[in-house]
Amino acid sequence: MSPIQHPPLSPGTRPALPSDIPRLGLLYVASFHYSPNAKWARPYYPQYPEDMLAQYTAWSIQYLEDPQFIVLVAIDAFDPSERSKTDAHFPEGVTTGLGEDVKEGDQVPVATLGHRDAMINVENAARVRCGFEKLVELDMLVTHPAYWGRRHGTKLVKWSLEYSRLNKVGQGVVGPPMGMRVYLKEGFVEKEKMTWEGDEISPEGLAKQIAIYDVE
Repeated sequence: MSPIQHPPLSPGTRPALPSDIPRLGLLYVASFHYSPNAKWARPYYPQYPEDMLAQYTAWSIQYLEDPQFIVLVAIDAFDPSERSKTDAHFPEGVTTGLGEDVKEGDQVPVATLGHRDAMINVENAARVRCGFEKLVELDMLVTHPAYWGRRHGTKLVKWSLEYSRLNKVGQGVVGPPMGMRVYLKEGFVEKEKMTWEGDEISPEGLAKQIAIYDVE
């Protein structure tokens, strides 16, 4: 097996570091709020913003610890007013103390777990049909709304595709139409569309697409 090759990084990008973890959690919340995915999987997020922040911060840790993931970040000058440029909700106040306890029994059921599980099951079945086991996957791409329009996302996608070309391995991506526009513009080809009908929890429903970048 040939050694894995990594393309040179574009100016303004670098590998994510453990010190980025708190910022990554905030970034996910600020940007993911605009995705239909969030409204479907987390319809009660405005009432419980700390839950989403904690979840995405935990995922950031998992991604950085897992050698199967490559996590890159784009760097820009800090905008002190960035919080006012997103409609996302953030927990109020600051943490001033810590206590730990062990809770017995099962986890409290969550009304939206059915939404999440239905979405994951359909997506995974589509991944199998599209041959994702032979591909690398562009798992997540997020940009804070305060920094939209500066091509940060495009820069990260271009690096990802150069990685595929260097290593001669195709690449797959799953996402809603809003983000899919970026991928299709860079050479991904749509393979499937998936839809979930709305209900009393999420009346708008959800639509996502699967696309593949072929290096052959």
